[in-house]
Amino acid sequence: MTKNDINHFAKTNSWQITSEGLSKLFQFSDFKSAIEFINEIAKISINYNHHPKLINSYAKVKLLWFTNDENKITEKDTQQAIKSDEIFMKFDNK
Repeated sequence: MTKNDINHFAKTNSWQITSEGLSKLFQFSDFKSAIEFINEIAKISINYNHHPKLINSYAKVKLLWFTNDENKITEKDTQQAIKSDEIFMKFDNK
């Protein structure tokens, strides 16, 4: 996956490219929903053996995908970002 591919993915899917990886802030209606989202992300992370950085602040979750083994954003990250967006859509969010 090229840098252009990753940039296109980020732009068309509302993800940002930062020094920490592919990043997105998810807003929920309450803390419980945010934690349930984190738990769902944990399940896919374990299944695919690819783990994000998660930052929770009440009803907000910042999710960062980055492939540490390759020291860059890879197709693994974009695939997990897509799965993350799909999980998010299941929640009553703002």
